[in-house]
Amino acid sequence: MPEPPSTSARNAQPAGDVEAGDIRALLDAIPALVWRACADGSINFVNRRWIEHTGLSLDETRGWKWTDAIHPEDRPQLVLKWQTILKSEQPGEAEARLRRADGAYRWFLLRCEPLRDGHQQIIGWCGTNTDIENRKRAEFDLSHIKQILDETQQMTRCGSMGLNFSTGEVFWSDEGARIFGFEPGEQPPVELIWQRLHPDDRWLSVRSVERVRRGEPDSDYDVRLVMPDGTIRVVRRVSHPPSGGAEPGTSMCAVIDVTEARAAEAALQEAQAELAHVTRVTSLGELASSIAHEILQPLSAIVTLGEASLRWLTRQQPNIAEARFGLEQMIASTRRATEIVHRVRALSKKHTTESIAFELNPVLEDALTLIRGELVRKGVSLQLELEQGLGAVLGDRVQLQQVVINLVMNGIQAMDGVETERVLTLRSKSCDPHRAAVEIEDRGRGISAAAGERLFEPFFTTKPEGLGMGLAICRSIIDAHGGRLWFTRAQVGTVFHFTLPKN
Repeated sequence: MPEPPSTSARNAQPAGDVEAGDIRALLDAIPALVWRACADGSINFVNRRWIEHTGLSLDETRGWKWTDAIHPEDRPQLVLKWQTILKSEQPGEAEARLRRADGAYRWFLLRCEPLRDGHQQIIGWCGTNTDIENRKRAEFDLSHIKQILDETQQMTRCGSMGLNFSTGEVFWSDEGARIFGFEPGEQPPVELIWQRLHPDDRWLSVRSVERVRRGEPDSDYDVRLVMPDGTIRVVRRVSHPPSGGAEPGTSMCAVIDVTEARAAEAALQEAQAELAHVTRVTSLGELASSIAHEILQPLSAIVTLGEASLRWLTRQQPNIAEARFGLEQMIASTRRATEIVHRVRALSKKHTTESIAFELNPVLEDALTLIRGELVRKGVSLQLELEQGLGAVLGDRVQLQQVVINLVMNGIQAMDGVETERVLTLRSKSCDPHRAAVEIEDRGRGISAAAGERLFEPFFTTKPEGLGMGLAICRSIIDAHGGRLWFTRAQVGTVFHFTLPKN
C-alpha cells in the first residue's frame, strides 16, 4: 500500500455570513458521510454521520487514519486512486467497502471536489460517501443471473438477438454472437451479418423484417450461415411476438444452432432408408414364388403365341391377320412381364426419398400386382373399393408401395388357418379436402389387447419367423409423409388405416 503523504494537516475556516455552528449542523444533517481534507489529502473533518457509521472519532480518522475503515482488499486500490485524484487536481470518484461500527462492511460511492482560493489554487478537498450496498447487491444478482443465462444458452446452443431498424444496431447475447461466429461483446455492422446468411436464404430475413415493420406476426424458420472457414451452420430463428414493453422499431428473436440436430436427423433418415430397403428386399424374398409366377405367366403366353404365329405364317396360305394378332399379344405379354420386373427393381434398389404428386389408386394397384400370386396361393379373395376422383397425394411412390405390400401381406398371413371365407378388402377414400385414406381389412383372428399396445414397437412380432420391423417402418414412413397409421378391430378381423396429405 502506498505510503500517505507526510504533509501536515491544515484546517480551513468556513467563509461567508453563516455561523460555523450552522454549517456544522447542516453538514451533520446531510444524509451522507461528509468529510473534508487538506490540500495534501489528509482528513481534517468528518460529519456526525461518519462518526456514527464507522464508530471512529475525528481524532481516530484524522490524517490518513481513515484508511483503517476501508476493507483490506479495497484499501491499496483506493489509496492509489485518491493519490491519482490529488495529482490531477480534478473531481473524482471511487467505490470501496467501508466498515460499519458493528464490523460489517458496506459498499460506498466516494466522491470528491477540490476547494480553490481566488487564485484557483487548491486549498483543500471536500467529499461525500454514499451507501450503494443495495445497488451493488442488485448488480451482483444481475451479473449472477446473466452468468447463469450465458452458461445455459451456451449449453443449449440457444442465443438471443435483436435489430434496431432506425439505427441498424444489432444487439445479442454472448451465445447469439458465438452462433454467428463473432466474439461475445463484438458489435459488427448489420452488413457483415447479412454476408453470413446463405445467399439462397436471405429472402427469409427480408420477409421477416418486412413483417415486423408492418406489425405482423412472424413465423419461425431455419436459415443457413456461411462461416468464415466455409462451413455451413444451420440456425433456427424463433420469432418473439411484440410486447407492450418492446422498444418501437426493434425486432427480437431467439437463435438456436441446430446444425448437429440436422446432421443427426439426416443420419437417422439414412439409417431408416437403409432399414426400409432391407425390409423391402426381405418382402420380395418372401414373394419370390408369387413374383416368379406372375412373370412366368406372360412368358408362357409369349411362347404359346409365338408358336401359334409361326404356324399361321407357315401355312400354305399364310394367315397374316392371325399372325399379326398373335404378335400383338406377344408384345402385350412382354410389356406386362417388363412392368413386373421394373416394379421389383424399384422396390429392391436403394433410392433417395423424393416427394412428388401422384394419383393414389394406381400406386395401390401396382403394389397388388406383386402380391396377386400370393393371394391366389393362400386362397384369399381380394375386394377393391377404390374411390374415384381422389385427387393427387404427395409422397414417395416406392415407400408407399412398401407400406401397402407390408400391410396386405400381414392381412394375408393373419388369415392363415382360418376356416371361414378368406377375404381381404383394400379401400381408398377421401377423409376431407386435405387428406386421403387407405384401409386394409382382413377377416383373421384379430389382435389381442396385449399385442395391440406394442404392435408398432420395433422388434415386436407375433410371428415365429418375424423380425418385428415391418409395422415400425411402415409407421415411420407414414409419419414422414405427414400422415398417420393406426389399426382398429373389426367385427371379424382387423382394419389398418393410414392417411396421406393431398397435394
